[in-house]
Amino acid sequence: MKCNICKNYDGENCIHCSFEYDENASFAKDDWDILNLKEEDGWEHIQILDRLHYKNIECIMADIWYDNNLAYLIGCKAHPEKIARALNIHSDVIYNDIEHGLFIINLFQEKYIRGLLNDN
Repeated sequence: MKCNICKNYDGENCIHCSFEYDENASFAKDDWDILNLKEEDGWEHIQILDRLHYKNIECIMADIWYDNNLAYLIGCKAHPEKIARALNIHSDVIYNDIEHGLFIINLFQEKYIRGLLNDN
């Protein structure tokens, strides 16, 4: 486990900033779901970054748009499969723009795969 602030951890407290690791943080739970981010846990883009960092994936920036139907990651050093495992989504919904260091996550497609859309 690593400090959520500076990524250094000695088992009890961070050796650099004295930040106590919270094992009950929302981003540390196994059932974390990008489609069910709660406002009381903070801004959505910070929740995504916290989750990626918790899963040891470096990422510079994340955001979620269009009524939670599209997310993107910038400067993420990982394969789409590793990102999918970290975010608990299907790897088929992650599109990698290698030239620009950008991952686009089609959350509408994820909702469809999970059967969350009505057929009306």
